[in-house]
This record gives sequence, structure tokens and C-alpha cells, in this order.
Amino acid sequence: GGGMYNKDSSPTVENCTFSGNTAKFFGGGMYNKDSSPTVENCTFSGNTAKQFGGGMCNWNSSGPTVANCTFSGNTAIAGGGMYNWDSSPTVANTILWGNKAFKNQGSDIYQRDAVISPNHCVVGTYRTSSNATVIPIDCITSADPNPDPKLISLDVELKPTTEPTKVYVYEPGPGSSALNAGLNAGTDIGNGVKVPDKDQRGTTRPQGAGVDIGSFERNIFFIQASWDVGGEIRPRGKTLDAKNCIEVSPRDSVTFDIVPKAGYKTADVLVDGTSVGVVPFYEFKNVNADHEIRASFVSVSAPDPNKPDPTAPEGGGCSAGGTGAIAAFALLGAALLRRKD
Repeated sequence: GGGMYNKDSSPTVENCTFSGNTAKFFGGGMYNKDSSPTVENCTFSGNTAKQFGGGMCNWNSSGPTVANCTFSGNTAIAGGGMYNWDSSPTVANTILWGNKAFKNQGSDIYQRDAVISPNHCVVGTYRTSSNATVIPIDCITSADPNPDPKLISLDVELKPTTEPTKVYVYEPGPGSSALNAGLNAGTDIGNGVKVPDKDQRGTTRPQGAGVDIGSFERNIFFIQASWDVGGEIRPRGKTLDAKNCIEVSPRDSVTFDIVPKAGYKTADVLVDGTSVGVVPFYEFKNVNADHEIRASFVSVSAPDPNKPDPTAPEGGGCSAGGTGAIAAFALLGAALLRRKD
């Protein structure tokens, strides 16, 4: 246990960060042997185990209860995020993503000789052996369409960092799969443990439409704007950043103006991928999630592909050709009759 070693004990660990620890054998961040600790609102990042369980190793019938934790950037030969040997931890509202293990040895979870049922978790990859089973319950996994929690590494000053060993907490970024996807605060996840009503920093849960998975409850939302040639989108009272995003506080409202350039008009406006039609502006009300807005424009002189061309001959080419042939036969018949006369 590089950061913490529990043997025949069941401590409660809350609001802690295990970062930059190294174990010679098991549990870079935490090693539990014959132990069942409660671990809530904790971050495991940049920990290394030379053998098993970069973030956490549970051994010999250990049954920790893990709620709203984040495991990322940890490394081991097997079970980069978590390694369970004959152990069945209770894991809920937890992110296990972006950890590393040797080849296919369970980058995020390695489960051996027992069953684990992650509940409302984000899990990247896992591996089982010796008749072990992983039974995800309403989890987001790498098999889903958009599983990435898009974690932003933050140091103790809540500034971005690229070094896992300096991470204090991970924030779910714009478009994160973890947003609003967890069990509700106060939900009993087992062993008398309930989903905590505050995150690792003390922020009240939830801030949005639901509880965020992981140790960080996002208290700001992002709206991203995009457009094609012929116009732009402008937020009222705010300025788009370099990624054409603005930040919005929970339950605030914001309006975007759709502004065509001279010689163009709006063709369509999409909000979260769904058309809202040709509108001059759009208001996001009572914001409690990330959103996207996109506008397309068309030249006012360009023909409408859905409107018939008034200069085209009626009836189409085939009809015109048929009429001409009939007229030719009629003229030929009239000429033959005159010769006979």
C-alpha cells in the first residue's frame, strides 16, 4: 500500500486525494487485506503498483464500499485502476477511466475469483479471470456511443495540470458522460453507505439535473456555438472563448442571436442536434446541463432546392419528347395525303 494499507480494519476515508504514491507489490494508492473500508469523495491519480492495483488493490475477501470516487492516471501490471482478488467491493457513482495496465490486463478494473457490480459508474476497460464476473448496473462503458467522461486534471489550486501525480481532483469537462448520470444524493448503495450530498470540495449535490458521477460535482455548465459560412452566433451579454464556448451557472438563462451576413439568410438552427427551425435567436432557460447550438446559412440568391424552377418546361423531358413525336407523325400523314391527291 503506497498511500494507505488496511489489514483487518474498516476505516472511513472521505474527501481525500491519493496521488503520486508507489507500492512495490500491491495497491499504489490503497491496499486492503481482509478489510472493508468506506471510501467516499476521493480521487486516486498518478499512483503506481509494481504488480496489482495501481489505484486500489482489494485482497482476500475485502469488501470496501466506494462512493463518488475518481480513479484515473494510475498504473499497474494488472488492474491499473482497481484490482480485486477474491474480493467484491461495492462501487457506485465512481469513475474508473484512463488508467494503465500491461496489455489486456484490465486497465481500469481487474476482477479475479469473485463478482463486482459497479452501479452508475463510468468504466473504461475491465478484465476477469478464474470465474470472476463484472455485472455493470446502469453504467457507462467503452461500449457506449459517447462514454468519455472528458476529465480535466486540476491541481490543489484548481488549475489545469498535465501531470497525474500533481492532480488534486478531476473535473468532468464539456460533454462529459459523467454529468447528471449518477444515483441521487442520499441513495443507499449498501453497507449503510449513502450517496454523499456534497462533493470532495464541499459543493452541494446536485448542481444540475442530477448528481455527477465521480468526486467532483460540476457547478458550471458549458454551451458551445458553431456555424458555417454566411453568419455567426452571438451570446447576449457574454463572449465566446477560443472554443466558441461560454460558461453558465446552474439554473441561469442565456440567449444567443443568430446573425446572417449581408447577402445570406438563416437556413436552420440546431440545438443539441435537433432543429428548432429558422429563428432569429434562441434562449436556453434554467440551464442544468451542457448544450450545443449550431446555425447554417444560405445565400439569398441561391435557388431553393425544394422550390420548382419556373423556367423549366412543364411535364419534364420525356413528356416533351412524346408530344414532339406525335406532332411529327401528324405532319407526315398530312404530307402523304396531299401527294395522293
